[in-house]
Amino acid sequence: MHRVWLEQRARIVSPLQRLSATLSPYHRYVLRAEEEMFHSSALKKVICNSEMVKQDIIRCFNLPDDRITVIYNAIDAERFQPATEATRHATRQQLSIPQQAVALIYVGSGFERKGLKAAIEAIANSDRYLIVVGQDKHQSRYQQLANQLNCLDRLRFVGVQQDVQPFYHAADGLILPTLYDPFPNVILEAMACGLPVITSTGCGGAEFIVQGEQGFVCDALDINALHQAAMAIPAKVENSTMGDAARARILPYTPQRLGAELNSLYQQLLATTAEDR
Repeated sequence: MHRVWLEQRARIVSPLQRLSATLSPYHRYVLRAEEEMFHSSALKKVICNSEMVKQDIIRCFNLPDDRITVIYNAIDAERFQPATEATRHATRQQLSIPQQAVALIYVGSGFERKGLKAAIEAIANSDRYLIVVGQDKHQSRYQQLANQLNCLDRLRFVGVQQDVQPFYHAADGLILPTLYDPFPNVILEAMACGLPVITSTGCGGAEFIVQGEQGFVCDALDINALHQAAMAIPAKVENSTMGDAARARILPYTPQRLGAELNSLYQQLLATTAEDR
């Protein structure tokens, strides 16, 4: 939902940048394309991967509730498993993170939208480490911010990784205070690896989190709440209760379930189309 992303981005940019976005031919084109798509007479059904996006579509385009179906993404919980002591130790040693320290992981490229600034500010006045997986052309700005906040020595920028699992295994929790994200797969991956999640009210993945059970949900710009959440994440070697609850929450969302839900929806649409002929 490009419209909602622009609404959220307006919270962090200057008035001049907001005006620039309003006048941008690119943004105008995407907004017009969204409008045409959701009001098309050919539209039979909209599939959303979160209830949040469904409600955004209803609010922005006044689509009827029964025109929209929520089908959550799948996660291969056999592929993404909790860390063993050996894998945790090895990756932490590689990253020079003390074995007893609490480390959070942030995964995502496009640091502005995904909330890396807020994540850095949240761990600044703490003893938490932060592993940053992903890339951004303005990465140096975030390193400078961390340096100004005297926490650069606790950040580990590792770039884009073909296999993120070893880095999940080095962490005790995921922090993703994204301004807007329908439902990022990294939340499912982290939870499958037994990590509690700190995310935002602008993230569809928040629907899988009960406050204090599988993690915490905060406003993306509420640094104090994010800091408190970061401090509430325990070292996994000492207490895995929250991480175990996170993994249990995602186990039903298998690829087989996703396939069955999509097949059922398509069968309904085919039957409806046949009746209309």
